Amino acid sequence: MGMNGRYFFESNSYEFEADMVDVITTFAKREWGVKSVKFSTRKQDLFEGTDLFVVGIPIDVTMNFAQKNNTQKLGEMDVDGISIDFGVRIGNGNVDFKTPVLVLGVESAAGIGRSNLWVVIETVKSNIKEILNKGMDKYLYATE
Repeated sequence: MGMNGRYFFESNSYEFEADMVDVITTFAKREWGVKSVKFSTRKQDLFEGTDLFVVGIPIDVTMNFAQKNNTQKLGEMDVDGISIDFGVRIGNGNVDFKTPVLVLGVESAAGIGRSNLWVVIETVKSNIKEILNKGMDKYLYATE
């Protein structure tokens, strides 16, 4: 993949991640209260693979679940053609995480590009309660 393609993927990835964190945050605060969400620091994002914490569970949102090393897939679900993968990540190849991280991988058969990014986000948004509950249940079961 050339530089332009890589930049396009990375810029979409950052935009997607920010939008997903917003969707999760809005839902969690409404469902479980303002204190249910804590944003990760830049250091936690880079070195512990965590985008945010929801009711104490560290969560990493990704467009590319398959490239997350040290990740055990726990299951998946399909939401209107959008595939949601659930996993637990215990390290990043350089360090082991103190606390395992719930990985939520979101993929579309059509890919996630600028033209359909909003469709993917809106689909996830309308199903976020089911997605988070299923992912968090799987995480808690796997890490007990």
